[in-house]
Amino acid sequence: MLYLSLYARLGQAQAAQLHLRMDGLIWESPVPDDLGTAPQRQYTFALGELQGRLTLWGAGDLWEPKRELHVEALAALSRLLRHLMNVQATQPRITHLLPSLIAAFDQFREWVAILAASEGEEHEPSILYVNPALLHETGRSEAELLGRPLEEVLGPQTSAQTIRKLRESLRLGRSVQVEVPQEHEGEPVVWAELSLTPVSDEYGDLTHWLAHWSAAHRSHSPVADAGDTERAQVWELAAKNAPLAQVLARLVDSVERQFAGQRAVIVLPEEPPTVLTAQGEAEATDGDVPGMAASALIWTQAITGSGGQLLGTLQLESRSAAGPDVDARAKLEAAAGLAALVMERSASQAVLERLALHDALTGLPNRVLFERELERALADGKDEAQAGQSLIGVGLMDLDRFKLINDTLGHSVGDALLQQVAVRLRGALEPGDLLARMGGDEFLLLLGSPATPQQVQQTAGRLLHTFSQPFMLAGREIFMQLSLGLSVLPRRSARTELLIQQADTAMYQAKRRGGGYALYRTGTGEPLTAMTLESGLHRALERQEFRVAYQPQFDTRTGELVGAEALLRWQHPELGLILPGEFIPLAEVTGLIVPIGAWVLRQACFQAAAWVAQVPHLRVAVNLSARQFQRPDLIDTVTRALTAAGLDAHHLELELTESMLVQAQDAELTLERLKALGVRVVVDDFGTGYSNLAYLKQYPVDALKIDATFTDKVGGDVAASIRDEVLVKAVMNLAHALDLAVTVEGVERPEQLDFLRRHNCDYVQGYLLGPPQEADALMKTFPQLAPVLTPGPVD
Repeated sequence: MLYLSLYARLGQAQAAQLHLRMDGLIWESPVPDDLGTAPQRQYTFALGELQGRLTLWGAGDLWEPKRELHVEALAALSRLLRHLMNVQATQPRITHLLPSLIAAFDQFREWVAILAASEGEEHEPSILYVNPALLHETGRSEAELLGRPLEEVLGPQTSAQTIRKLRESLRLGRSVQVEVPQEHEGEPVVWAELSLTPVSDEYGDLTHWLAHWSAAHRSHSPVADAGDTERAQVWELAAKNAPLAQVLARLVDSVERQFAGQRAVIVLPEEPPTVLTAQGEAEATDGDVPGMAASALIWTQAITGSGGQLLGTLQLESRSAAGPDVDARAKLEAAAGLAALVMERSASQAVLERLALHDALTGLPNRVLFERELERALADGKDEAQAGQSLIGVGLMDLDRFKLINDTLGHSVGDALLQQVAVRLRGALEPGDLLARMGGDEFLLLLGSPATPQQVQQTAGRLLHTFSQPFMLAGREIFMQLSLGLSVLPRRSARTELLIQQADTAMYQAKRRGGGYALYRTGTGEPLTAMTLESGLHRALERQEFRVAYQPQFDTRTGELVGAEALLRWQHPELGLILPGEFIPLAEVTGLIVPIGAWVLRQACFQAAAWVAQVPHLRVAVNLSARQFQRPDLIDTVTRALTAAGLDAHHLELELTESMLVQAQDAELTLERLKALGVRVVVDDFGTGYSNLAYLKQYPVDALKIDATFTDKVGGDVAASIRDEVLVKAVMNLAHALDLAVTVEGVERPEQLDFLRRHNCDYVQGYLLGPPQEADALMKTFPQLAPVLTPGPVD
């Protein structure tokens, strides 16, 4: 009714009514009373399968029945519909989006409940989920509790003041902690701490409440002896959420005071064990307890949790060979009981804090935690003069066409995609970088190291490269594209909101250009380049910033130079040499790889033609990208390059990856047309893709190129290399049986070369034999490639 009042006010009407229909179901609000002959107007709308009608009644003769509905009323209507659909889907969303969370709550020995957020002050949040522990210990059923307010669980002994605190928390949307009675079926009432925490969605809207009862105990006060101020101070420290080590150190100090200076420690059963003294955490050596003599007699009291699990031990140095008397044992048990309460409370708080600060779907930090860490990084930078001058970088990433995945394959597949994306992005970052999920299909990035031009570029390249391979979802391959925006500012002048806002602007700039990476133009005169990597690639081709390096290839039987692989390099005028792994993924995504690849092919053909004039058997290998291989004009591109250079086709090798052959449509036809030209076809990086041997028989290929990851250990230590050697020999034997030549790349040790020679490898390349180098340098290394200069006539 709150929304309907809003519609009436914004539409300058006296009253309003809403009618909704979907799948044969009808919902409508009551028709207002006492309208008489008031004029009315109606608005019909549709949202997918949901159809609706909004009716407004005017107030007086001057009311305009034909007037369009105010824009704010339309926005409010949209919000109501989203709320209604969320309410209908609340229970499925909990079990679908938070399966691991629900599974964890199901195992909790402490009580947990989830409530739906209320709409308006007149309605209390209702219970949507209760865990088995709550049902078992109260003897209640789900049917009794679901849909009921939280007070249904609290019981009659809950004070009016406590209920007022809870209601105020629900009204303000704030968390609260109160002490409440717990009624266990057939047992006396015990007391527990109830934490009520709000949970919001990615839009910041309150969607649920999480209720958690912890640290149950018999007495109303968690400290059995109200006069024991020492232990009361320990509990007060825990209630203020002090670090667990600090609280337990205070507890150990109180124990030592009770036992007239006898040394005490708490030992946590970790590996290695953590020892807490009155001074804080200490390190045990050779089994000795810090602060205690090696020969001392020690009293030990187990610290057990509410479920009977061992949480640690309280150890006290004894001055008597006899065990503790009744009074001493009671004090130790009380101290151990308080330690258990403190430790279980700390564990519960850690769970709640993680729920509040992490995304339930991906496990990544959420925006709240990201902004907290960003604020801390900015504060740390401003405290130090040098750090304040360094650059801080923030990125915002978005999956292009993600909505299409949800619409066509369903939200469950979309959720699985987001989880896989989170894993890939995390794997591409440095240990100090922070990745967070902002909401939806957007992710946030905080660079852990200073955001130098090289660091920004390398990070962007790695992130984009993670999308070069497909995602396996619902039994099919799905290729996705990333749009990444980065904001870079000096730490001293940066602000959290400004960094995220600029990164968001840059991300949409990249998205408008078809994906890839863009850097926000700061306009502050910083030495960091303001161009995007994409526009840099455009200019690199125009300004002839690309270079082709050639790595020599040799016949393992004769040691003769037989060819060279053409490898692309980018000599940036400001950033220096940029390796392919940093810019090729972006070139693939943007389509720039097509003109760049054609340029490399032409350069390699012209250089090969010059070398073949001196060494007739020589050939040059060129890598083809997936986009190039799938283009219908590939054959024309290759033919033009060969014709322009005057190079016979059999001197050209084209290298393709396994995944390209498996994924490309009409791959067999394209290969046959290349073979008809006389070009050699080589399967590159064999073993790192699909490892589908069927295409070796099906497709007309000439050779395999074994990736360096399979050969880096061969010829070395027997134990470490035996599996790799068996695998490499098997691949070479298979290739030779199919009449395919074998080239191994990445040869860097004499032992590798000797192994490959002994097992009939055909060709090798690697830094042991020659690094990638430009043509002039290669001709100096191998003079037989250099053209013969004919002396001119003598005057």
